[in-house]
Amino acid sequence: MTNRAIFLLGFIAITSASSLAGQSGKPRRAAARKAFIEGDVYLMMQSGDTKKGAGLTISLLRDGEQLRKKLDRVCFSHDSLSKELKAREDSLYKAYMDAVLDVRKERLRTEAKAVHDSLANETVATLSAVVFALAQSAVGHSETGMNAHYSFSNIDAGRYIVFGEWTIGNTEYQWWAPVELKAGQRLAQDLNNSIEAKGKVYCGIK
Repeated sequence: MTNRAIFLLGFIAITSASSLAGQSGKPRRAAARKAFIEGDVYLMMQSGDTKKGAGLTISLLRDGEQLRKKLDRVCFSHDSLSKELKAREDSLYKAYMDAVLDVRKERLRTEAKAVHDSLANETVATLSAVVFALAQSAVGHSETGMNAHYSFSNIDAGRYIVFGEWTIGNTEYQWWAPVELKAGQRLAQDLNNSIEAKGKVYCGIK
């Protein structure tokens, strides 16, 4: 199982219980004032073909300063630490190439590998932190069927983000669509190339 699959399963597992709990015990009469959002998921490929996003998990996140600050902190920390580790790794590699004695080369190689492993571990930790932040803000999930369509019903008025991700070959795609829902509103929001996040959600890692 890939890291992405593990992160996605963890994301859904963390939010499932809280989403169900939040929907229980609410008066039936309030449903008339709830909002509804739906849309199609697709991408226009460079070949000109339209690829439908069937079998994907689309999440509805509660938008707010808390979520954005968490993601900003995670990405700032990742950017600072990864630059520091990469610079250290490059320095060790250069020293390794310049070294003459085999004993010194082996020591430098060992140090460089340790730094490289630290960088890899930091990357995994950052991805986990982003997934956890998203999971804490999720209010529900919608699976796209063969028609590549998602929908969320019975939603309170407020600011949300429609979030989804898709791996095609070796390329990662994410959608990040901020929306504002009013009481009783029905909103259509497709997820397509125009709102593709281009790796920003995961701090540029994927």
